[in-house]
Amino acid sequence: MFNLIQNEWMKLWHKKGTWAILVILLLVIIGVGVLDKVFMEEVNDSDWKQEQQAMITDANTQLQTPDLDEWSIQMYEEQKEMAQYRLDNNAAPQVNQSMEGNMAFGASIMVLITLLTVIPGASIVSQEFTDGTIKMLLTRPVSRFKVLTSKLITIFLFGFTLILVTIVLTTVIGFILFGTATGVDLTIVDGVVQQTNTMKDIFLTYVYSLGDFTMSILFAFFIGTVFSSPSIAIALSMLFLMMGPMIIMLLQKYIPVEYIWLTHSDLTQHLRKEFFIEETTLFMSLAVLGVYAIIFIALSFMTFIKRDVKA
Repeated sequence: MFNLIQNEWMKLWHKKGTWAILVILLLVIIGVGVLDKVFMEEVNDSDWKQEQQAMITDANTQLQTPDLDEWSIQMYEEQKEMAQYRLDNNAAPQVNQSMEGNMAFGASIMVLITLLTVIPGASIVSQEFTDGTIKMLLTRPVSRFKVLTSKLITIFLFGFTLILVTIVLTTVIGFILFGTATGVDLTIVDGVVQQTNTMKDIFLTYVYSLGDFTMSILFAFFIGTVFSSPSIAIALSMLFLMMGPMIIMLLQKYIPVEYIWLTHSDLTQHLRKEFFIEETTLFMSLAVLGVYAIIFIALSFMTFIKRDVKA
């Protein structure tokens, strides 16, 4: 199995498209860091107390607006509470221009990393049939199950490589350009203002983003294997990843969407506590995703193993 994975890994990096994907990711990470350094105004730490006081004044003014909706009322109340907490506890806000802020940016582009991984994931099988190289691959004394498994593992290794590159590069660039952060982040839990651990939040964002990451790759791999069309697989995967929430909102009027994988693939909703379906638990989301993952994998293997390959 190791030799098969090694072979797939070498074939993947032999393609120009793979290097283009890596270059795109590097340009985004480096470009954003440099632009942030060049064009963003330096934050004057000595002014933060005046800014927080101004936020309290602005919130009080907005709360006096007639017929203000509940969401806006809650937002301005929380704005006041956090600003007052900072003043009372001398807790300066953490700025984006820092190593931690740049690392948080890296976590926020997991969608881009997923899209870049979906592209080879959709074509790693179908392209073999298109190019005719699948015949040479299957003439080896290796089962089709192992062949397809090696391809799936290779795609996930590629995706995790992109994630690792993002983590390392955003950390290094952030430290070189901005240095470490000095302020604190705040959140409100059950009506109480609390300080948050920035590094923990970044780590959890990466972890919870693996829901969309995993399901998008499995779906693209499934479509590419079953229909031998990388273009369809890429298009559908991008559509579901980018438009998933809107699709769920439309379907919600007609069918119970709590059993659709798109409802649960964005696991970061459990971090934000903003759910598509109320009372959705992490266990339920993982269970639904697990079922669909098994279905995608099973159909991929069944199709690949039974498919006729013309000589």
